[in-house]
Amino acid sequence: VQPRGSATSDRASLAVRLNVIFRAMSEEWLQGLALLLAALLLPAFVLLRPRARRLSVVARVAEGGPASDNGESAVTTPEVGKEEQGASERASAGTSEGDPASSEPSTAPPEVTPHSLERLPEGSAQTGGAATCACASVRKVAIVGTGTIGSGWAAVFAARGYTVTAFVRSTQSEAKFHDFLRVAWRKVVARGLATDPDGWRAVVCVMDLAECVRDADYVQESVVEELPLKQSIIAQIDEHARPITLIGSSSSFIPLSLVRARAKRHPERIATAHPTLPQWDNFVEVLGSCPEHTQWLATFLGTAHVGMDTITMRREMHGHVHNFCLEAILCASTALLKSGVTSTKELDTALVHMSRLLLAAGGISGALVGAVGNGEPDATVALCADVCLGSPAAVSACIVSRLPAPLSSLVLYMMRVISAAYAGSASVKRVARRLVRWSIKESIDEWRSGPGAEQFEQQMLRRMSALERIEQHAM
Repeated sequence: VQPRGSATSDRASLAVRLNVIFRAMSEEWLQGLALLLAALLLPAFVLLRPRARRLSVVARVAEGGPASDNGESAVTTPEVGKEEQGASERASAGTSEGDPASSEPSTAPPEVTPHSLERLPEGSAQTGGAATCACASVRKVAIVGTGTIGSGWAAVFAARGYTVTAFVRSTQSEAKFHDFLRVAWRKVVARGLATDPDGWRAVVCVMDLAECVRDADYVQESVVEELPLKQSIIAQIDEHARPITLIGSSSSFIPLSLVRARAKRHPERIATAHPTLPQWDNFVEVLGSCPEHTQWLATFLGTAHVGMDTITMRREMHGHVHNFCLEAILCASTALLKSGVTSTKELDTALVHMSRLLLAAGGISGALVGAVGNGEPDATVALCADVCLGSPAAVSACIVSRLPAPLSSLVLYMMRVISAAYAGSASVKRVARRLVRWSIKESIDEWRSGPGAEQFEQQMLRRMSALERIEQHAM
């Protein structure tokens, strides 16, 4: 044992301290650095990934090659199990045996070019002259995909008085669908959309895809989010449905250009009709291959017919509108939990209050300008600019604070000096405010088109009070 104060003990003590420092840096500091890099790179990854994937698939499809990297054919039905193969064979047999339309001369399918599949240009009318039936004349709706979303669609359409036919692969699939449908119908009745507790029995099930969609006035596809399977099913629906029948896809994240990439007959009539959960909520976002189809879907699925709260998209996006926002929240929530910032319960509480604020304010425009800016767009811009200017130092401080005290104090002091040098500059603030004003211009314009600050405040207070009463009653 070395006496206290000896050179050997001092060296040992120093080694222990250095070991502690290096371990802290290798664990906490690197964890925070990884979190920062993820936050910076994730938006670029989310925006670039779908386009890169889409372009690679488009190139292979246009050349007649595989639609996926594992060599799977882009024009043949994927291997999705014996039941799916049987369904495909039955669907093919449905057109060759007993389908009067199969004896008529068939026209050549439209040429599929890389341009027509790569993207859907804004305002483009890539319709090939296809017509649609009038919204008021829709009577029969076909449901393809009978899980949670498909059963919700079936329940809503049946509650609105439409004749609903659902495609199932087998008796086991039919039994499972009925279980989903009973649960979905119970929610529809509770929401006041229907009164008959056994109304779900009106939905008819068939095991032939061609039979399901052949006479349908509208088709809603809701199979699982698996690209080869979804493309195969869409292609089969397109083959058997009437030319004037629009086909809506409930695709959660896959963009329209990929959904319709393998359809050969009338790919222009395939559209995105993505809901949240139809049995729970009446929201749906739509995008057609042309503005006319988008408007048709908005009218048919809207309050005048099906009763949904419909928004129209102007171009495709990974996750569309709803799920793109949801994905950002999920990524941020995962980062907060994995980095130890908060617990799951506390995170849920924060998200509930954020949702309550958005709901009471009527959306992001009201919350940003009406609530945060107190009805003053200039005040909102100034506040957002200050937040942006302080973000580099704030984010870095969260990482540096994980370092040992002496080192973190030194780095934080340096960051404070650097931040004060640019954040206090009037010219820098002017540039920041201009950038912020540009970035939230649409929200400011939406606010200015509203009723005004005084009426907004009264409306928001009524909504917030009602939400608080609901919360108290539920507890």
